[in-house]
Amino acid sequence: MYIYRLILLVISTLIISGCKNNLQIQKGVLNVSDWSFKEKGIITLNGEWEFYWKQLLEPQKVQDSLIKNYIKLPAIWNDYVYKNEKISGKGFATFKLKIKHKLKNQRLGLRVPFHFTAYKLWINQKH
Repeated sequence: MYIYRLILLVISTLIISGCKNNLQIQKGVLNVSDWSFKEKGIITLNGEWEFYWKQLLEPQKVQDSLIKNYIKLPAIWNDYVYKNEKISGKGFATFKLKIKHKLKNQRLGLRVPFHFTAYKLWINQKH
């Protein structure tokens, strides 16, 4: 069985740690519609990500989900309270982030640092 995640905790935890910006993910959405990458530079993926504990979901399954849970990243999930229970450091989950933008025909990059974990990254429902 493949252990996959939509977007990993690793991405938000370690992605260009020195970068500063005032954008925050709220309820699983990051709005960069008014952000100028040329003028303001790179962004971090910090904030409230959708979080599905002990579920390895493909994009179409996450979109159909009615119950949304959120976890603030970057952070570890040790002792995070999920459905009235603290979870341990062992386990698996799906993380989801939607990025709203006005970009057309522009290529963006995503830095995924090496980390000791397994994951599957989906972007626009492709992995």
